[in-house]
Amino acid sequence: MCSSNELPTNDNELIDYVNVVKGIKREQINYIEYYWKGRFIKETNRFDKSKFIKV
Repeated sequence: MCSSNELPTNDNELIDYVNVVKGIKREQINYIEYYWKGRFIKETNRFDKSKFIKV
């Protein structure tokens, strides 16, 4: 499937398009999870250090 503004015109193009969109969705979800897990860890460590919490 080429890069254009045209909609898929047959079943194979539609299948390719759906797979591409699923891949993009998966990458976006992975990025969001990675970002928020990193933020959580960073802020948890910062909180622990500021409150002198020992585990």
